[in-house]
Amino acid sequence: MNDQVFDASALCSRKLWELVSETPTADSLNREQILLAVSELQQRRHFLTELAKLRQPVRIHTE
Repeated sequence: MNDQVFDASALCSRKLWELVSETPTADSLNREQILLAVSELQQRRHFLTELAKLRQPVRIHTE
């Protein structure tokens, strides 16, 4: 994977997680690519947290 351009935003979260958690091999990501993948996962986590806040149940009073 080191010979190709690495675009972490183009990969799904599951694939990013697999890449950063796998045992290093000759085809593994380099340090910079791993940092990009981790950063992308952190950014997605932030957006999931924000979405969860927006989607909290709204209480409607029916008095």
